[in-house]
Amino acid sequence: MARSDTARTLDRFPRAALARYALTQPELRPFASSFNDIYRVSAVEGEFVLRVSPRQCVHSAHAAQAEQAWTDRIRSAGLSAPTVVGTRDGGLVVTEDGPAARRAVMLTWIAGKVLEQPFPADRITSLGELSARLHQATPPSSTRPAGVLDASSPTLFAVPDVLESAPPGHREILRQRSKQAREWLHELWSSEEEVPRVLHFDLTPKNVVEMDGEGLAVIDCEDLAWGHRAQDIANTIYGITHGEFDAHAITMFRTGYERHAAWPDLDDERLRQLFIVRRIGMVNLSLTLRRPGLAEYLDRHAAALTQ
Repeated sequence: MARSDTARTLDRFPRAALARYALTQPELRPFASSFNDIYRVSAVEGEFVLRVSPRQCVHSAHAAQAEQAWTDRIRSAGLSAPTVVGTRDGGLVVTEDGPAARRAVMLTWIAGKVLEQPFPADRITSLGELSARLHQATPPSSTRPAGVLDASSPTLFAVPDVLESAPPGHREILRQRSKQAREWLHELWSSEEEVPRVLHFDLTPKNVVEMDGEGLAVIDCEDLAWGHRAQDIANTIYGITHGEFDAHAITMFRTGYERHAAWPDLDDERLRQLFIVRRIGMVNLSLTLRRPGLAEYLDRHAAALTQ
C-alpha cells in the first residue's frame, strides 16, 4: 500500500524540511515508500536518510527522542545503528505547517546490501544473533519510556481500535481474534517473570542491511515498543516467514539467538498466538491509514486469521 512516486516527486515538504539541517550542497531524491516516504540525501558531510511520516500520525510526539536514546545505546554496545541527526536549532523533528501535519526526521545512512527474498537460511541464523545482541544491549525497564509504543495492547500504535470499520464480511473474525489477542497478551504480561524492555519490534528482513564484512545492521528504528522479548522475536519470525509457521526457519533463528542469550518462554503455541496479535495490530493500522490496496490486504489477512 505505497504512495505514488509522482506524489512524492511533487511534494514540497521534504525540501522545506531539508533546509532546516546544516548540510552543505544537499541533494534530495526519493528512495522508497511504504508507511513512510523515504528520501536519500547526499551532501558534502555524507549520506543521510530523510524519513517523512504520513499525515495520520501513529507515533508519539516524542518518538524521535526515544529513537535517539535507543540507537545511542545500541551503538555504545558495539552494534551498528543509524544516528538521529539534529536540525540547525538542535531539534530532532521538523513538523509541517497546517492541520494533519507530517513530521520529518533525518538519520545517517547505513551503507549495506539489502538481502534478497526469500531470506537466505544462513541469514536467518544471523538475524537471530542480532536479535539476541539487541536484547542484551537494552536493559529492562519497569516503566514505559516516553515516545515508545505500548506492546501490552494489540493495537500497538498510537491510534484507536477501528476494527469495526472493516467490511462486514471480515468483522466477525476480527472481533474474535482481537478478543483472543487481548487475552493472550494479558496472560503473557501477567505471567512473564522478566521485566519489559524497549525493543525494536520490527526487526524483519526489510529492516536490516548486510554491511561489508561486518554482518547485519539494524535500520528503521521508529516502531520501538516497550514489551517482552518473546513478542519481539515473534514479530521478527513473522517478518521472515510472512506470517507462516515455518519450523525450519524458527529453528534457524533460535540457533543464532541462543549463541548470545537464553531463549525466552516462547513455545510453538505462544508463537502462533503472537503471530495473530501481530496481524491484528497491522490490520488495525491499515484500517486507520486506508491506503490504496486496502481491500486486498484485508482479504489476505482475514483469510489467514480464519486458519
